[in-house]
Amino acid sequence: RISMGSQTFNDDVLKLIGRRHTSKDTVMAVETAKKAGFDNISLDLIYGLPDADIKKDLEVITSLDIRHISTYGLKIEEGSYFYIHPPKNLPDDDMQADMYLEINSFLENKGYCRYEISNFAQKGFESKHNLNYWNNKEYYGFGAAAHGYVDGIRYSNYETLEEYSKNPEGFAIEHRVSQQEKLEEEIFLGFRKEEGINIQKMDIDFDKKYKSVIDKYSHRYIQKTPCGYKLTLEGVLLSNNILSDFI
Repeated sequence: RISMGSQTFNDDVLKLIGRRHTSKDTVMAVETAKKAGFDNISLDLIYGLPDADIKKDLEVITSLDIRHISTYGLKIEEGSYFYIHPPKNLPDDDMQADMYLEINSFLENKGYCRYEISNFAQKGFESKHNLNYWNNKEYYGFGAAAHGYVDGIRYSNYETLEEYSKNPEGFAIEHRVSQQEKLEEEIFLGFRKEEGINIQKMDIDFDKKYKSVIDKYSHRYIQKTPCGYKLTLEGVLLSNNILSDFI
């Protein structure tokens, strides 16, 4: 897969957010990748940008006939340029939520399945790489500042090339994940997926341990599945609150 950050197809907004490419560049990049033999292409979109037209962005991105689309709500980090110089016409949280619902409806009608909170794919083109994280599986980290998770230990490598080259097999930080931490990670990572969490693989009585949280959000925000629970579309909009209650 080749993945690119288109963000929006509004050239004025691209310029506002400091991107050096244009919408035409994105289209040309996709066409070039296809000519080079890539059948598996993914693009990113950011919704909640000032003055952006999410419907137009969706119409353009789906017209490119790509296999995978990631959509992210704009989040302004403290200390960033937008935090210091907030742009005009920023959608509020309710408007962003409406955009998210519109994205889901539009992409579903175009044959894309939402398999994770922010990710949509045509059947068979879900990201194996990212699903490895959301399934809380192991992975290696190679190189300066890389992170890994092996044999129940989360680690990060030395951050500078000088430190890392002196001790490439050592770790700057090493943490053995406790059983409670592993359970919590299974919950907040698993609920990101459309299929939800599999309580049959957990060494606890999940229904008993989290009965109060399940009762609080059942039916409207949390839905029972054959092997566990998943968030409804409305539940996704409140995922931070719901996951905080579980954790």
